[in-house]
Amino acid sequence: MPLVGLTAQNLNVIENCKMSDQNFGKKEIERIHLDLFLKEYSRITGIQLPEVCPSESPDFICIPSDGKALGIELVNVMRDPEEAQFERLLNHKLEADGQGTLANIYSTIEKKDETRSSIYGKWSDRTILVMILSDCQLSNLQLCLTKDLQEDFSEHGFMEI
Repeated sequence: MPLVGLTAQNLNVIENCKMSDQNFGKKEIERIHLDLFLKEYSRITGIQLPEVCPSESPDFICIPSDGKALGIELVNVMRDPEEAQFERLLNHKLEADGQGTLANIYSTIEKKDETRSSIYGKWSDRTILVMILSDCQLSNLQLCLTKDLQEDFSEHGFMEI
């Protein structure tokens, strides 16, 4: 089914939103992050993205007022758990630094972009990638956030990052 003209009335979208019971708890946590993202996305862009249903890949399907469905993929950006534990115990470092987190952001985008076209199907070009910073505050990244970063992100196949 082509995406163009897909509307909330088209129940075939709902049919594709099935989820296994074992993923229910994970999906509820993702929904909390999704709600925070949707609120801020609306505040910043003025565009409302009502959630239609949970999915597997991408994580959620939304249909904005233009009627063109899009996917929302949520991904945690964090240090390797063993590395983080080592840094907490030996260096008393509770959070990742900005440079390390930026490297993890690039790595995460690369991994997601590699699998995007194969697992997202019809959503591959209609997905927003939302990155959740799990162990680094955004303020720690301020010195790393430059215009070059936006250009780097635009080279990938996601609608927005």
